[in-house]
Amino acid sequence: MAACACHEWTDIVESPREEPPPVLLTEAWAGQRMGWCYCPLPAGEKAPPPSGWTTAPRSTEDDLPVWVEQQGRNLALRCGEPSGGLIVVDVDAYKGGVLPEGDWPATPVVDTPGGGQHHYYKVRGDVAIKNSAGALARSVDIKTTHGYVVAVGSRHPNGGVYSWRPGHSPDDVPVADLPPWVLARLTRPEPAPHQPAAHPGPARMDPYIAKALADEAERVRTAPEGQRNSTLNTAAHALGTLASQGMDREVAQAELVAAAQVAGLGEHEALATFTSGWAAGTAKPRHAPQDRPMPGERTVQAPA
Repeated sequence: MAACACHEWTDIVESPREEPPPVLLTEAWAGQRMGWCYCPLPAGEKAPPPSGWTTAPRSTEDDLPVWVEQQGRNLALRCGEPSGGLIVVDVDAYKGGVLPEGDWPATPVVDTPGGGQHHYYKVRGDVAIKNSAGALARSVDIKTTHGYVVAVGSRHPNGGVYSWRPGHSPDDVPVADLPPWVLARLTRPEPAPHQPAAHPGPARMDPYIAKALADEAERVRTAPEGQRNSTLNTAAHALGTLASQGMDREVAQAELVAAAQVAGLGEHEALATFTSGWAAGTAKPRHAPQDRPMPGERTVQAPA
């Protein structure tokens, strides 16, 4: 297994607000041995992960003390494929979110300091589930590949610590399979025969496409107050125009939403803006130059 390049990220290095809870490292080591994957977050914060986190190599046990003890950071638990098919049902109970009625098997549950819940499940095989906000129920999000949750032992901005619900840690109950009825509601339908082939994954992303993604994410990350939402919309539109050329929606969404959170937008506001801009962009596809020069200044603007 390749060593994780995550420890090379320096864009979120900062003086920690306080020493991280010791439980963070021990819990992360336990998760790593279960096949889970992590990346760093700023000290005492929920977001953002470092630029490029969606395509980074898996974390190693040696990375964890560097991030936690030496740099004093929080940790993000990467969901989906990097963590062996881990799916987290994120219930924003403080917003009125509740699990929809149905058979929910016992599984590990995290109580968040902000008043939410993270229910850990897993899927087997090549099951295509998308990250979503509210698709299963109001104020209930699904975290899978290119999504993350704050890891147990990390400190919330309000000073609280993410903790296992009593009697619901992985030591108490194993991670259950996502219920079939939930899977049926979330599973992406198979493409019709006339639809184009699936886009290449992040590991095979064309350099032109990868550079376009990095450039747009940086524009969003550095957008000044008063221009953050419009900059995100324009960036999502620009990347959407490249969807037919291999720009993966989930990768683009993860990178731009994380960048928008750096700029100061809330996650739900950023998701809504990205969705609008991406839809407008995909309606006006453009072709990257055949000789694939690296993108410079944006040539396609979102409609006013």
